[in-house]
Amino acid sequence: MSMRLLLFSSAIVMGCPVCRQACAEESKASRYLEPVIGCLDTLIEDCTDTYGSEHSPMFCSLVDLKTHRIPAKAPPLMREQRKSDRAFPGGNLQHDMFTLLAMYHASRLTGDERYAKAADAYLEFFLRRAASVGNGLFPCGEHAYWDFLKETCTYPTHEDLAFVPGQFLDRLWEVNPKATEKHIRQLMMHFLEGDQWVWNRHASIISNKRPTRPAPFPRHAGFYIYQWAFLYSKTHDPELLELAKKTTDANKTVSKANLSVISLGLSLLRANEELLGDEAIADWNKFGRQCLGPVIEATKDEPKQGRILMFVPHGQEPQPNRTYGFWDKVYEGSGGYAFVGAEKLSLMCLCAHRLTGSREHLEYAEDVCDHYLTLTRPPKEPITPGKFGGLIALSLDLYDLTGNEKYLKFACQNADWAIDELYSNGLFRAATGKDYYEAANGVGPLLIELIRLHLVLSDNDYPLPRYYAET
Repeated sequence: MSMRLLLFSSAIVMGCPVCRQACAEESKASRYLEPVIGCLDTLIEDCTDTYGSEHSPMFCSLVDLKTHRIPAKAPPLMREQRKSDRAFPGGNLQHDMFTLLAMYHASRLTGDERYAKAADAYLEFFLRRAASVGNGLFPCGEHAYWDFLKETCTYPTHEDLAFVPGQFLDRLWEVNPKATEKHIRQLMMHFLEGDQWVWNRHASIISNKRPTRPAPFPRHAGFYIYQWAFLYSKTHDPELLELAKKTTDANKTVSKANLSVISLGLSLLRANEELLGDEAIADWNKFGRQCLGPVIEATKDEPKQGRILMFVPHGQEPQPNRTYGFWDKVYEGSGGYAFVGAEKLSLMCLCAHRLTGSREHLEYAEDVCDHYLTLTRPPKEPITPGKFGGLIALSLDLYDLTGNEKYLKFACQNADWAIDELYSNGLFRAATGKDYYEAANGVGPLLIELIRLHLVLSDNDYPLPRYYAET
């Protein structure tokens, strides 16, 4: 074991009887931490951009497990995966967001600044070089990425994959405040011309042409509101809050049957709590709480029976003897880079519980996790890092909130599966049975949750945030 890992590791507390069998001797050797450090080391040493005419510290989004090089041809897509979900051959900042956050935590916990310096170098290049290619919107997200061979943005359409945590925005600001501010102000490029305040989740990165058709998803409005509130906390420009308030008001006529509104509600509540402080906007607390209700009140979900209706395939009727959103849902196009399925929705419910104290949202998440405990994992289905990471996040959050050790045992079980079946030659597989690494499949969230499990078992009170990536 390396000196870095020894510095990072504290003695694992093995007094918990339910974990003694699950973790066994591996826990004494920091079983859940060692592959995290190994993966970060491999990314830094072998998997940066050494392609094309301009090399950079950005990480390759997809590499062969044996060679640690970008393959000549992309592997076949997984079921439900789209070509546009990939950053091949290149890198995508949003795919790497949680990996970069894991690097900062690793440096704070180990005292080894190499991880933080590598993350800063990645961000410095991206914010200076990649972010300058167009109108200021970042070339990353659901579609856009930085092409390592062409040295430019491929698929130049901006759309945030999911919520960008304040901690990550803070780091962007520290590295390059000018580029960060320009990006956040340019979120206006998502809004159509004219007096009608309506937006499209897609915006051009290259040109200054606004979208001509609306696609006003509430969750994306929440992303813009939170980032405008972040920039307001740095600049105190009142125009930013006016944009955020105007966008909030534009969502008040949206049907609450649209489950996208729960994401909007969480963004509003988080902006108040995490960014605005004494300047918190009372209307955001009121409307934000209203947005959290539909997942509990307006659905006919039966989480205790494994039926989350939003995961029933379009055009089909739910069948009584199968699950929807559980092990049947292992990848989600446009969201595969992080958590998927019922655990994603449950983590949003736990975020709602922590923000409001809602018992109903906690019970929904408990019902989902309890049903997982009754299921057998499908033996042949490829399972992504994000799937395992989401289950670890859900069970550790419930363990923290309830103290029920069955959730800690379930976290250990999923972490053991992830390490035994995904970790190979210093990297995590894109999914079980695959012979390549792919950041888009949720490696970063898994790294964060493995660190969290290590901290729990070590009785380490390091304040690792719960990121709730899918809000």
